[in-house]
Amino acid sequence: MLDSYLARIGLAAPPPCDADGLAHLHRSHYLNVPYENLGILLGRSFCLDQDALMEKLIGRGVGGYCYELNISFYRLLLNLGFKVDLVSARILQADGNLGPEYDHAAMIVHLEERWLVDVGNSKWFFEPIRLDTRAVQAQVGRRFQVEPADDEFDLMEFDSSGTPKLRYRVGAVARDPSEFEPLCQWKWTSPDSKFTRGLILSKFCEEGRFVVTGMRSIVLAHDGSRIDHDFADFEERRQVVRDHFGDAIHDQLKALGDSGPSITPFPV
Repeated sequence: MLDSYLARIGLAAPPPCDADGLAHLHRSHYLNVPYENLGILLGRSFCLDQDALMEKLIGRGVGGYCYELNISFYRLLLNLGFKVDLVSARILQADGNLGPEYDHAAMIVHLEERWLVDVGNSKWFFEPIRLDTRAVQAQVGRRFQVEPADDEFDLMEFDSSGTPKLRYRVGAVARDPSEFEPLCQWKWTSPDSKFTRGLILSKFCEEGRFVVTGMRSIVLAHDGSRIDHDFADFEERRQVVRDHFGDAIHDQLKALGDSGPSITPFPV
């Protein structure tokens, strides 16, 4: 499993268990495994156990959403010898409130200092974030800062005006993967979940973040700029998806069809 997982993220051998090795793993995962919800839209069964996730990410060569990607990466890091905790994070919602506990899965890796790791949402940082400093941390044109909040940490990102904005709050308590299952199940199946209502395909690329949602592609560049493109038809969308996400994702999109949630935009 270990060799197959490393090959899936483009690595021929394990990197060292240090900060550079962790950053290399983080970047490689983001560049090779997309964030996507096609399994949800196709009505496939929900499962967070190791065998099911490996069959999906490695056997079928597709991606997943936050719980699937981060729990898989957590197990990879453990198998590589890293000291890592799976933790709960609460994402800032559109209404300005933080989501509930277990709203999102992330990781804290313990090296000479603690590092925040998250390969399950390509909206934010591309490399791990140092937790035990309040210094501004810059990467790929973006700036972040960590603010301690009791036994939690607030991840802040600076906007174009230089104002720090809360992205999410992450806890420091180690969690078991099973603790995420109830909320994951709700997001996977509820008609009120955004994941059941609209299409999202997302992957880091050299330019920044490339997204397909509904009948539109979006490039969110590292410098903060955004380029939107509306597809002329479904054939153009399928070709773009094949080019950027590969055959396995393309085939899932084709199986989903060209109606319903396939053409509904996802909040980006």
